[in-house]
Amino acid sequence: NIERELRSFSTGGLSMSSPGGADATAQKFSDTAAKIRSEGQSAGGDVEGAASAFADDLDKTADMLRQLSSGNLNMQRPDTAAMQQHGNDLAEACGFNGFRLG
Repeated sequence: NIERELRSFSTGGLSMSSPGGADATAQKFSDTAAKIRSEGQSAGGDVEGAASAFADDLDKTADMLRQLSSGNLNMQRPDTAAMQQHGNDLAEACGFNGFRLG
């Protein structure tokens, strides 16, 4: 369920220092993005659009972490303000509030 994924992510998702390093953290972001995107597609409507936008943010962050892990220091940082807004939009579309990053 999207609410569970968002709440789980908001309490621990932005920890860049997971036991497996940047690759493991990137995989967590990708896995969460896939779950949220899938749940959004099942829900349709406003939820689907908001889920897609937030999942795209997560995928961009995962890509950045993978580049960082491979030594590429010239990558674009994710837009955390947009990620926060998209998370709020998704929470609102799902009927709850209180989403925050970190």
